[in-house]
Amino acid sequence: TPGPWTCHSHAPWSVWRGDTQIAACRWTEHDDAAYLCRPAPYCEQNDEMAMANARLIAAAPELLAALEYTLACVNPREYAEVVEQARAALRKARPDGESS
Repeated sequence: TPGPWTCHSHAPWSVWRGDTQIAACRWTEHDDAAYLCRPAPYCEQNDEMAMANARLIAAAPELLAALEYTLACVNPREYAEVVEQARAALRKARPDGESS
């Protein structure tokens, strides 16, 4: 599902694209570090799109780490636009809204 994706404060376990919920994530009862992520039952997406979304969600921690590392290595004066886009993505990913 193309972005942008958002999380809303009224349902922080849900992932949305506009007005369409594309995934629902909940803590499991067995492991406080694990999530169950699945397409919401009322989403209009096929299995291929649901699997693509699941792969993107699964890759998110590594993508975040790679973005943080890249941002630390890039000269912000030389690549100002790229750095601002990276910081905006980090603000979206972090609960405190920090970008650095």
